[in-house]
Amino acid sequence: MKQLIIRIPIFGRTLALQLRTWIAKISTHYGVTNQTPDGYFIPMWDFAEDRDLDIIMQSLSKVQDEYGLSTIYVFQTYPTESYRAVCFDKFDFAKCVGIICMTDNVDFNYLRFIWIRKRFVLRLSNKIDREERLVGVLPSFKEKYEKSLDHQAVFSKFYSGIPKPTVDKVRVTLSKYESFR
Repeated sequence: MKQLIIRIPIFGRTLALQLRTWIAKISTHYGVTNQTPDGYFIPMWDFAEDRDLDIIMQSLSKVQDEYGLSTIYVFQTYPTESYRAVCFDKFDFAKCVGIICMTDNVDFNYLRFIWIRKRFVLRLSNKIDREERLVGVLPSFKEKYEKSLDHQAVFSKFYSGIPKPTVDKVRVTLSKYESFR
Protein backbone atom coordinates (compact mmCIF):
# COMPACT_ATOMS: atom_id res chain seq x y z
CA MET A 1 0.00 0.00 0.00
CA LYS A 2 1.22 3.48 -0.86
CA GLN A 3 0.24 6.51 1.15
CA LEU A 4 0.53 10.21 0.36
CA ILE A 5 -0.26 13.00 2.82
CA ILE A 6 -0.58 16.55 1.54
CA ARG A 7 -0.53 19.37 4.13
CA ILE A 8 -1.78 22.81 3.18
CA PRO A 9 -1.42 25.70 5.67
CA ILE A 10 -4.56 27.86 5.75
CA PHE A 11 -4.90 30.85 8.12
CA GLY A 12 -2.82 29.35 10.90
CA ARG A 13 -4.35 25.88 10.56
CA THR A 14 -3.29 22.90 8.48
CA LEU A 15 -5.56 21.09 6.05
CA ALA A 16 -4.29 17.52 5.63
CA LEU A 17 -5.38 15.33 2.73
CA GLN A 18 -4.52 11.65 2.77
CA LEU A 19 -4.49 9.45 -0.33
CA ARG A 20 -3.96 5.70 -0.16
CA THR A 21 -3.50 3.39 -3.09
CA TRP A 22 -2.96 -0.32 -3.30
CA ILE A 23 -2.67 -2.93 -5.97
CA ALA A 24 -5.21 -5.71 -5.80
CA LYS A 25 -6.92 -7.97 -8.24
CA ILE A 26 -10.42 -6.80 -9.02
CA SER A 27 -13.05 -9.34 -10.01
CA THR A 28 -16.19 -8.61 -12.00
CA HIS A 29 -19.39 -10.12 -10.63
CA TYR A 30 -23.05 -10.09 -11.53
CA GLY A 31 -25.85 -9.74 -9.06
CA VAL A 32 -29.41 -8.59 -8.77
CA THR A 33 -30.91 -5.81 -6.67
CA ASN A 34 -33.90 -6.46 -4.48
CA GLN A 35 -36.04 -3.67 -5.94
CA THR A 36 -39.08 -4.88 -7.85
CA PRO A 37 -40.36 -3.22 -11.04
CA ASP A 38 -43.34 -1.80 -9.10
CA GLY A 39 -41.15 -0.13 -6.45
CA TYR A 40 -41.23 -2.72 -3.68
CA PHE A 41 -38.34 -4.72 -2.22
CA ILE A 42 -37.73 -8.41 -1.48
CA PRO A 43 -35.70 -9.65 1.51
CA MET A 44 -32.20 -10.80 0.56
CA TRP A 45 -29.70 -11.80 3.22
CA ASP A 46 -25.90 -11.96 3.19
CA PHE A 47 -24.56 -13.62 6.33
CA ALA A 48 -21.31 -13.10 8.22
CA GLU A 49 -18.52 -15.47 7.16
CA ASP A 50 -17.77 -18.76 8.90
CA ARG A 51 -21.23 -19.33 10.36
CA ASP A 52 -22.57 -22.88 10.42
CA LEU A 53 -25.46 -23.64 8.04
CA ASP A 54 -27.62 -24.88 10.93
CA ILE A 55 -27.26 -21.54 12.71
CA ILE A 56 -28.18 -19.67 9.52
CA MET A 57 -31.24 -21.88 9.00
CA GLN A 58 -32.37 -21.30 12.61
CA SER A 59 -31.99 -17.52 12.21
CA LEU A 60 -34.04 -17.56 9.02
CA SER A 61 -36.68 -19.90 10.42
CA LYS A 62 -37.22 -17.60 13.40
CA VAL A 63 -37.72 -14.55 11.16
CA GLN A 64 -39.88 -16.56 8.74
CA ASP A 65 -42.25 -17.52 11.56
CA GLU A 66 -42.29 -14.05 13.10
CA TYR A 67 -43.18 -12.24 9.84
CA GLY A 68 -45.16 -15.01 8.10
CA LEU A 69 -42.73 -15.15 5.17
CA SER A 70 -43.10 -17.58 2.29
CA THR A 71 -40.38 -20.05 1.23
CA ILE A 72 -36.78 -18.93 1.80
CA TYR A 73 -33.91 -20.25 -0.35
CA VAL A 74 -30.37 -20.47 1.07
CA PHE A 75 -27.20 -20.41 -1.08
CA GLN A 76 -23.58 -21.23 -0.28
CA THR A 77 -20.36 -20.09 -1.91
CA TYR A 78 -18.80 -23.56 -1.83
CA PRO A 79 -16.38 -24.65 -0.31
CA THR A 80 -16.40 -21.71 2.15
CA GLU A 81 -18.90 -21.16 4.98
CA SER A 82 -20.42 -18.17 3.18
CA TYR A 83 -24.21 -18.07 2.92
CA ARG A 84 -26.87 -15.87 1.35
CA ALA A 85 -30.65 -16.21 1.20
CA VAL A 86 -33.68 -14.82 -0.59
CA CYS A 87 -37.46 -14.71 -0.13
CA PHE A 88 -39.66 -13.47 -2.97
CA ASP A 89 -42.27 -11.66 -0.82
CA LYS A 90 -42.61 -7.92 -1.59
CA PHE A 91 -42.44 -5.18 1.07
CA ASP A 92 -41.85 -1.46 1.31
CA PHE A 93 -38.21 -0.54 1.96
CA ALA A 94 -38.52 0.08 5.72
CA LYS A 95 -40.30 -3.22 6.41
CA CYS A 96 -37.82 -5.13 4.24
CA VAL A 97 -34.83 -3.62 6.07
CA GLY A 98 -36.55 -4.33 9.38
CA ILE A 99 -36.85 -8.01 8.48
CA ILE A 100 -33.16 -8.21 7.57
CA CYS A 101 -32.10 -6.34 10.73
CA MET A 102 -34.14 -8.71 12.91
CA THR A 103 -32.25 -11.70 11.50
CA ASP A 104 -29.28 -12.94 13.52
CA ASN A 105 -25.82 -13.39 11.92
CA VAL A 106 -26.30 -10.92 9.03
CA ASP A 107 -23.02 -9.39 7.78
CA PHE A 108 -22.66 -5.87 9.25
CA ASN A 109 -21.04 -4.51 6.08
CA TYR A 110 -24.02 -5.77 4.10
CA LEU A 111 -26.32 -3.81 6.43
CA ARG A 112 -24.14 -0.72 6.10
CA PHE A 113 -24.29 -0.79 2.31
CA ILE A 114 -28.08 -1.27 2.38
CA TRP A 115 -28.39 2.14 4.03
CA ILE A 116 -25.85 3.76 1.72
CA ARG A 117 -27.35 2.40 -1.54
CA LYS A 118 -30.99 2.22 -0.41
CA ARG A 119 -31.23 -1.23 -1.97
CA PHE A 120 -29.73 -4.68 -1.54
CA VAL A 121 -27.52 -6.48 -4.05
CA LEU A 122 -27.01 -10.23 -4.01
CA ARG A 123 -24.28 -11.81 -6.11
CA LEU A 124 -25.37 -14.53 -8.53
CA SER A 125 -22.13 -15.21 -10.42
CA ASN A 126 -19.40 -17.58 -9.23
CA LYS A 127 -16.23 -16.37 -7.57
CA ILE A 128 -12.86 -17.68 -8.78
CA ASP A 129 -12.35 -21.30 -7.64
CA ARG A 130 -15.74 -21.29 -5.92
CA GLU A 131 -19.17 -22.52 -6.84
CA GLU A 132 -22.61 -21.19 -5.93
CA ARG A 133 -24.99 -23.86 -4.60
CA LEU A 134 -28.55 -23.98 -3.35
CA VAL A 135 -28.04 -25.70 0.03
CA GLY A 136 -31.25 -25.11 1.92
CA VAL A 137 -34.94 -24.44 1.52
CA LEU A 138 -37.23 -23.31 4.33
CA PRO A 139 -40.64 -24.20 2.93
CA SER A 140 -43.72 -22.24 3.87
CA PHE A 141 -47.30 -22.56 2.78
CA LYS A 142 -48.12 -19.01 3.78
CA GLU A 143 -49.21 -16.74 0.96
CA LYS A 144 -49.51 -13.62 3.08
CA TYR A 145 -47.67 -11.27 0.71
CA GLU A 146 -47.53 -10.65 -3.02
CA LYS A 147 -44.43 -12.19 -4.65
CA SER A 148 -41.88 -10.85 -7.11
CA LEU A 149 -42.19 -13.40 -9.89
CA ASP A 150 -39.57 -11.43 -11.84
CA HIS A 151 -36.96 -12.13 -9.14
CA GLN A 152 -38.06 -15.74 -8.86
CA ALA A 153 -37.59 -16.13 -12.63
CA VAL A 154 -34.03 -14.73 -12.43
CA PHE A 155 -33.01 -16.93 -9.48
CA SER A 156 -34.60 -20.02 -11.08
CA LYS A 157 -32.21 -19.61 -14.04
CA PHE A 158 -29.23 -19.88 -11.69
CA TYR A 159 -30.56 -22.50 -9.25
CA SER A 160 -32.53 -25.52 -10.48
CA GLY A 161 -34.18 -26.07 -7.09
CA ILE A 162 -36.21 -22.86 -7.39
CA PRO A 163 -39.49 -23.29 -9.27
CA LYS A 164 -39.65 -21.32 -12.51
CA PRO A 165 -42.72 -19.07 -12.57
CA THR A 166 -44.73 -18.18 -15.66
CA VAL A 167 -43.69 -14.64 -16.56
CA ASP A 168 -44.18 -13.02 -19.98
CA LYS A 169 -41.15 -10.76 -19.71
CA VAL A 170 -38.66 -10.58 -16.83
CA ARG A 171 -38.36 -6.95 -15.74
CA VAL A 172 -35.39 -7.38 -13.41
CA THR A 173 -31.91 -6.97 -14.84
CA LEU A 174 -28.54 -8.18 -13.64
CA SER A 175 -26.17 -5.61 -12.16
CA LYS A 176 -22.47 -5.73 -12.96
CA TYR A 177 -20.09 -4.70 -10.20
CA GLU A 178 -16.43 -5.03 -9.26
CA SER A 179 -15.05 -6.45 -6.04
CA PHE A 180 -11.67 -7.12 -4.44
CA ARG A 181 -12.72 -10.71 -3.74
